[in-house]
Amino acid sequence: MSSRDELVDVDLSDSSRSDDSDLDELLQGDEVEATILLLSVKELEDRVQLLNRRRGSVIGRNHIQRNRLLDHEQLMEDCFAELPTYPPHLFCRRYRMRRSLFVKIAKACEANSNYFKQRRNVAGVMGFSPFQKISTAMRVIVYGIPADYTDEYLRIGEDTTTESVRRFARMIIKLFGTTYLQAPNEDDTKRWR
Repeated sequence: MSSRDELVDVDLSDSSRSDDSDLDELLQGDEVEATILLLSVKELEDRVQLLNRRRGSVIGRNHIQRNRLLDHEQLMEDCFAELPTYPPHLFCRRYRMRRSLFVKIAKACEANSNYFKQRRNVAGVMGFSPFQKISTAMRVIVYGIPADYTDEYLRIGEDTTTESVRRFARMIIKLFGTTYLQAPNEDDTKRWR
């Protein structure tokens, strides 16, 4: 064998070795890609589970455009303005309490809970005011009406109404439970006679 043939043999063996290493790298690259693909699929499955569990917008559900600010202004004009549309005796009949007590409760809930603060949502739209959320919760509690019934006047949907009632009840217990949610003492029974 000539030196030239030996050189060719060496080059062939080197190229076959490099082909094998390239093949190994490709296979390892495929394994990495397969791992990434599996992780991506796993991440998608996790997202689907989160979407199924989360609250909020549901794909396929109709969205009803409500003018929350206009509805808030109407509620404030009807019940909480200096000269409201409905006089104090009608407010007491509707809410089973004086307006001043309602305002005190609303301000306390707003100060102690982010849920009752009026904020912008992800889309930049202002949410419901504390007066709207507490009014809807009060109407459900006072009258025992279904949650979707409040949509007619306060323009709040069933899910928000249900959440407002749940959070309002918890907030009232948290804020006023030690003062008002206890067994009456002797002074209370004397006062009630």
